Amino acid sequence: MWTQRRKAIVSACLIFHLFAVFAAPCASPPPSSYAWSWLAGRTQGRDGILMPYLRACYLNHGYRFFAPNPGPSHLIRYEIDVQGGGRIEGQFPDPAKQWPRLLYHRMFMVSETLFNLDDPVREPSPPGQRADFALREFHSQRACADALIHSVARHLLSKHKGQRIRLYLRTHEIPFPADVLAGQKLNDSRLYHERLLGEFSEDEL
Repeated sequence: MWTQRRKAIVSACLIFHLFAVFAAPCASPPPSSYAWSWLAGRTQGRDGILMPYLRACYLNHGYRFFAPNPGPSHLIRYEIDVQGGGRIEGQFPDPAKQWPRLLYHRMFMVSETLFNLDDPVREPSPPGQRADFALREFHSQRACADALIHSVARHLLSKHKGQRIRLYLRTHEIPFPADVLAGQKLNDSRLYHERLLGEFSEDEL
């Protein structure tokens, strides 16, 4: 038989956990409020007060990727110059090449992680307009993004025995429901746009 004290403690723990479950998606990514970011996200270079618990329970998922408004997906397209003047082109993830589904998903996580690291630090604000901690965080994330880009480039060059590689980040937008009803296909070329991530040779990596 549980005592009132034990019931109160268990109830408080359950309420706290339920609050944490809702706090995680409310805090990431923007446009989340400063209050939610302070509780369960990251502000001014510091983790929110709930972040240790969220990580321990693995509650800090990317909920907004699935609902209520999923964003665009991102792919990596590459062009590799090989000996003799030939060129190899491809992209990942590619459902025709990455099988079973788990392998496709792992490659998709690489492209999404690269986007999440690289996109926020493409153009830094002038140093005089940023606090020291923000500059440190910017340079730290920029270094992580560059390390991942170089790692992908090295792997593809080694795999295809290439001499030079160009990497592009492709964004695949989601069409509006009205456009789909009007006949637009999910793979319509107008839904894709890309930007250069970098061009590298073997010596530069």
